[in-house]
Amino acid sequence: MPNFSNINFQYRWLVQDQLVGTSGISRPYTWGPSVVGAASSLYEAYVNSPGGMRLVQYFDKARMELNIPVSGGVTSGLLVKELVSGSRQDGDNTFATLEPSQTQVAGDPVVANPDTPVYASFKNVVTLGGADAKSKPNAVGSNINQFIAKDGSTKTITPPETLTIGTYQPETGHNIAAPFHAFQNLQGTTVNPVSGQPVPNQPIYTTNPTSNVFGFAVSEPYWVQTKIVGATQTVLVQLFERRVLTYNPALAGVGVQKVEMGNLGQHYYHWRYIENNATTG
Repeated sequence: MPNFSNINFQYRWLVQDQLVGTSGISRPYTWGPSVVGAASSLYEAYVNSPGGMRLVQYFDKARMELNIPVSGGVTSGLLVKELVSGSRQDGDNTFATLEPSQTQVAGDPVVANPDTPVYASFKNVVTLGGADAKSKPNAVGSNINQFIAKDGSTKTITPPETLTIGTYQPETGHNIAAPFHAFQNLQGTTVNPVSGQPVPNQPIYTTNPTSNVFGFAVSEPYWVQTKIVGATQTVLVQLFERRVLTYNPALAGVGVQKVEMGNLGQHYYHWRYIENNATTG
């Protein structure tokens, strides 16, 4: 278990991740371990937080934020939007202009995986606000056969597995792959963070997974070619405001058993503090 800088972060982590890896629990981490090199107690500039700083903590899969300490409300950062656009959000309406991230969205690091799409590859296909010209019509039930390359170009392919669109999100005008929609609505056993006791038959990602965990879809689902442990594979990737989801046909199991969360927290921390040399608070 990670070290936590705040009890509210700890409680949020315990609910979904305390049981991961134990007998009978097959789901992946929602948050995961702390990002290597990231301090557990880290303040970042955010002009609308008390004193202009907010407490955050980085985990492999996401960043937790404590915007209003009095209420203890924890949010999961809109990190994907920043990585794709290069626009770092330093307040509700305050932004710093940086370069979009050159980190891979899925698979091995780019140093050993130079031809795979990076976050910047998606800049011309994402919707980062309300529905716009990059949005798509409702295509529920149709096959997913669009491929995106590192240069951002797209084409139609014959995919390694037949997958279909499961639902449509009119807020951004994007379709969500059926296995990703099913994954977001998984039911299972969580943990009461106060008592530490398991609670069966719960929505894993809360009763409002869009607001509390994933955010809205900002892209369509795309097949990408990437290396995973050195082997070239074709996997399905979809970008959401707060998460990246992947579907790897080569994994064992069926449906949601092949879905994983990308290492978004790792990727964002690298972009902010290594690629762009930001200072920590």
